[in-house]
Amino acid sequence: MTVAAPSHPLPLAAFALATLTPLPLIGLGVLWGDVWLWAAFLYMGVLTILLDQLIPMTAGATDGAEFPVADLLLVSVALGALTGLPVAVWAIAGPSGLDTGDKVLLFFAAGFWFGQVAHPAAHELIHRPRRELFRLGAAVYVALLFGQHASAHRLVHHRHVASAMDPNTARAGEGFYRFALRAWRGSFVDGWQAETARREQAQGHPQGLHPYAAYIAGSLAALGLAVLIAGLPGLLVWVALSLHAQSQILLSDYVQHYGLTRTRRADGRLEPVGPRHSWNTSHWFSSALMLNASRHSDHHANPAPPSTSTSTGASMNARMLSLNSFRLIGMARSLEALRYGLFDVHAERVQEPGNEPVVPAGQRKIDENANAYMNAKGRSQAMIDQAQPNTSNSKNVIRN
Repeated sequence: MTVAAPSHPLPLAAFALATLTPLPLIGLGVLWGDVWLWAAFLYMGVLTILLDQLIPMTAGATDGAEFPVADLLLVSVALGALTGLPVAVWAIAGPSGLDTGDKVLLFFAAGFWFGQVAHPAAHELIHRPRRELFRLGAAVYVALLFGQHASAHRLVHHRHVASAMDPNTARAGEGFYRFALRAWRGSFVDGWQAETARREQAQGHPQGLHPYAAYIAGSLAALGLAVLIAGLPGLLVWVALSLHAQSQILLSDYVQHYGLTRTRRADGRLEPVGPRHSWNTSHWFSSALMLNASRHSDHHANPAPPSTSTSTGASMNARMLSLNSFRLIGMARSLEALRYGLFDVHAERVQEPGNEPVVPAGQRKIDENANAYMNAKGRSQAMIDQAQPNTSNSKNVIRN
């Protein structure tokens, strides 16, 4: 049974309530365990799916109409992540008094929040033109041992999305686990090369620390803090929580562009990125929880300005997922038994004439070397040609 969607755009308060509610539940769970941790776990793991089923779609709205200024919300979520991660490590690995069951619940509840709420907030912040906001977003990724995402997402993914040159675009027929390993390794290397190319281009101008040096040093400092908190168990729990969050970040990447490709034009260049090169959904509660991350086409159409369209993108021929939610699809696609299943069929059905064909999944052999990346020289030159971040004034509203 479903009920009608809200008849008006969601206010900022709805986003604040959806994203921040788990934090006090987790905090109370650290103190008293039991019912509070169950509440946090069920909120992150079950409630979203149920509400998306009961009230599936958000109301339509004009561009920019749904969200007021929201940097404060993004900063609040980011600071919650930076303080919540060491607290969770102490509660799980330190002398918190929680029993084993409570620690398991805390691990999953906190990990879900880091991957599904803190990540979208950090993602918004790394697209902000203000340096302090960018650094705060990058700090969240650094704490999660995933600092390269702050560079690779902006400099590689946005340039090469929906092509073989983007390590974070899943290919048709590619299982999630193979994709995750390829994307992690590829984004690390390509992001480093992109940052290096930018520094070479800026010769003669003042150069600070290489971003990757800051990412690595920051992650090592985070691990050092974990050891101070709870010794070797603290280190292991910090790494485990980070991997848990990273898996959700990669699962989001996996779903958002799975099996979609851009046409290569007669001059050899790829067509511009358009709404049809991303998957979108407009389920209201998961959209609020994930700061509209599930409405992805507008983000790639206008990546630099920190503003968003609240439209689902249907009027722009965006890919709309007919399945229930990103989370349900991700859960299904993470099972290797369903590797060549429903999502492949769905991707094949929506490919338009002129796109690179989706080979039937059962016959497809993914060659990770052929056409996956440009050679090092060509890639570096391409990165030099990349547009610089847009620092023009724009609306300070949540955008994905």
